[in-house]
Amino acid sequence: MPPSTQPWPRSHPGTDPPGDGRPAAWCGISGLKPTYGLVSRRGILPLSFSLDHGGPMCWTSEDCALMMDVLAQHDPLDPGSADVAKPDFAGSLQKGVKGLRIGVVRHFFESDAEIDPEIKSGIEAALVTFRELGCGVVDVTLSPLSAYGDAATLISRSEAFAFHEETLKATPELYGELARQRIMMGAFVRACDYVNALRERGRLIAEIATVFETVDVLICPTMPGVAPKLGDLGNMMSRSRPSFTRVFNLTGSPALSVCSGFSAAGLPLAMQIVGRPFQDDLVLRVGSAFEKATAFRDLRPAQWAQQALAAE
Repeated sequence: MPPSTQPWPRSHPGTDPPGDGRPAAWCGISGLKPTYGLVSRRGILPLSFSLDHGGPMCWTSEDCALMMDVLAQHDPLDPGSADVAKPDFAGSLQKGVKGLRIGVVRHFFESDAEIDPEIKSGIEAALVTFRELGCGVVDVTLSPLSAYGDAATLISRSEAFAFHEETLKATPELYGELARQRIMMGAFVRACDYVNALRERGRLIAEIATVFETVDVLICPTMPGVAPKLGDLGNMMSRSRPSFTRVFNLTGSPALSVCSGFSAAGLPLAMQIVGRPFQDDLVLRVGSAFEKATAFRDLRPAQWAQQALAAE
């Protein structure tokens, strides 16, 4: 259980490398993958240097905003760090969400990939809440989920192998089985494949920027299902499983995972709220408004853990 789900601390920093879920998704907490370059990655062991992000994992989006007021700053020692003006993350939460335009990337989870029905139900209920808060809700269309996933996979595997090759060959036992398998795949990616994936990345970034001309934030799942048992984790994280998170590692967009309810077994459900680059404050404002309009933050881990165990 991450420290941020326990009752005494409010927040903790975490990493969000490509292919992993916003770590908060399976824990019932709020987790922000900031805009690429907004938070320094200095001191973090790289996996994929152009896709790696670091950000806060907290009990609420408001806590994430407070963390971002501290974390977001230019770092000249991080080559990917962006020198941009920093908004008042916590202060912006007071502006409300009435009149905002929410775009639902419905084809991601209705035709491009299969998700647990409870995840979908949680999103549909959240959309009702946003309408009640005065938001407009429309469906939007992007390239198929697989287009984002394929480009992100080629880039991440190549960059991961480039960094870890020597250590992996010398001491493979230092890596877990799943990590070894994923990183070794980079040895078989050709340079031309990597270059073409970078070109595709540019096209997809331009595509999502066009969509953001008509909406303020996007909504889609964070993960396709609830947290699996530890023994089933390998299958859950396999390449055949859809990834809704790699999309925004690839584009560098700010993406916030928030708890959208609980399954019948008491496990947390989650959805992503995604914004334009460097509009992390807006993403956090939308997440905070949703949390304050629902009662999901009132249920603490000890309670839902007991429910999950009782259901088995």
